[in-house]
Amino acid sequence: AHRENAMKFSELELEYSETSGYYGARVHYGQYILSVINKKPSVLYEIAVMDAQNNNSFVRLPGIIDSTDDVRAGLTQDDVEAVLTKMYTITGNSGILI
Repeated sequence: AHRENAMKFSELELEYSETSGYYGARVHYGQYILSVINKKPSVLYEIAVMDAQNNNSFVRLPGIIDSTDDVRAGLTQDDVEAVLTKMYTITGNSGILI
């Protein structure tokens, strides 16, 4: 179903990955994929953006990943929700959990 608003943090459904040992979710925004990871017992989150059209290579989207690093860490749930809103603004896409 198409929606006209950004995804909320509560919709993320972070799942445990045996491979990484972390909890994570991926949201597909057309060309981009937003990865959200939580390393328990931390209450903070890490995000990264990948280019789905370029072998999922890391992308530093202005306003999302500004640093010299491919990953942005130390985010609260509210910070992550702000990123979900920015991804919607940048892509015009609400995002689909993959």
